[in-house]
Amino acid sequence: MKNNSNYPPKESHYILRTLALIVIFLLLTGCSFFDSENSSTSKESTEIQNVIEETFSGPDMELIELFDSSENLTIIGEENEEVAELENVPTKLDVYLEEKYKDYFSESVYDDFVVRYGISYHVKAYSNGYHVEVDEIDIKPNENSEGLYNFTADVSYGREQDMDTVEVSGRADYYEKEKIGNFEIVNDNGLLNKLNEN
Repeated sequence: MKNNSNYPPKESHYILRTLALIVIFLLLTGCSFFDSENSSTSKESTEIQNVIEETFSGPDMELIELFDSSENLTIIGEENEEVAELENVPTKLDVYLEEKYKDYFSESVYDDFVVRYGISYHVKAYSNGYHVEVDEIDIKPNENSEGLYNFTADVSYGREQDMDTVEVSGRADYYEKEKIGNFEIVNDNGLLNKLNEN
């Protein structure tokens, strides 16, 4: 029987197979670890993007109709049982806004967001005949603070074909129960004021 030196011994095949399996295992587990880290960042970025698109795309005609409806008025200053009961019943506008935004925000931030941003850009755009749309969004995790994201969005606005673009910048903070715990438009480059012009 000849010893053919062109073929390695059986032990080396075993070692090579074992090493190959170990390398494959390490690659798979390492990739899944990084994917889970990136998927939470991706989830947060997607949610921030959705909020920005909802806020700066419009006017949202369903929101405007509900906003203008007398059924959604709040009575202020009257003290009686009937008014007190009505205060606890959400209006159609409340329900619409909750369906649109509430899942993204913590309880402590939701109302503030709706008052400051959720309605204002739509109402101003509608009142003065403007159309608003998001062209591009860039969202980046803040390197110095975990859960904080900085964003910029190119937002076009105008009447009919005459559109201008501004850059809106802000930040969103995920520190409460995997929901946005703070949302702030740091600079809209005068967009809200421009939408207020006739």
